[in-house]
Amino acid sequence: MKAENRLSPAMISGVALAAILVTAAIIAPLIAPNDPLAVDMARALEGSSAAFPLGTDQLGRCVLSRLLYGARTSLGVTCLVLLITVFIGSVIGTVSGLFAGRLPDKLLTAFCELVLAFPGLILALVISGLLGPGILNVMLAIALVSWARYARVVRSLVIGIRKADYIKAARVSGTGGFKLATRHIIPNIVGAIGTIIVTDIGSTILKFAGLSFIGLGAQAPEAEWGMMINDARLYMSERPSLIIYPILAVTLSILAFQLISDGFRDRMDSKSN
Repeated sequence: MKAENRLSPAMISGVALAAILVTAAIIAPLIAPNDPLAVDMARALEGSSAAFPLGTDQLGRCVLSRLLYGARTSLGVTCLVLLITVFIGSVIGTVSGLFAGRLPDKLLTAFCELVLAFPGLILALVISGLLGPGILNVMLAIALVSWARYARVVRSLVIGIRKADYIKAARVSGTGGFKLATRHIIPNIVGAIGTIIVTDIGSTILKFAGLSFIGLGAQAPEAEWGMMINDARLYMSERPSLIIYPILAVTLSILAFQLISDGFRDRMDSKSN
């Protein structure tokens, strides 16, 4: 095997860590020791024990169970947000690329630049505030501020691909715009889009956790990492582990996908060289 085709140790570590997190989220109902929503005030703020491996929170709920179910919420929302974002960005970017230099392209490009002119998290905060608290509203808010980056990348890729000989041949044979995009263009840009998706997973997790932290995302009694961090603030001196555990979960998730993203980037750089 050629050296450039081998996975770097960092990327292997990222894939392994991401696999652990995703697996834990999927099988959370099977491995969670307790009901994450069960309240028992008599056992509030208990330390680690056989019944509660990571202790309990201020309402007597199992911290480990809430972390596991929080992974389901955080990673699940992240996947859905990215699906929505990629769909919107790919459609707009493809249309813009196919009409490069013409009025539809100029209008869509101007709109993309307008969205990109604002800081993403601030704009998501404003949209979430207007729509009201809730997971669905936060998902929509994040998607609405993230699609423009994908649209710009897809537009550039489409403009490059549309000059290829096989695209010209498809046009000559009478292939329409929709078939041209779905059969010839999109399949050839999936790899590049996939790399961007992996890069954005960590930042999307952080955005969702941040919006939940300030009360705009997940709502009580839902188990979610950002909300767990916010709930634990008042008990930092009494039980610092309550805030450490969800912060560690968010950090490890971002680290895992960042390592994978860096590995993809290094492989692409080595191939281009």
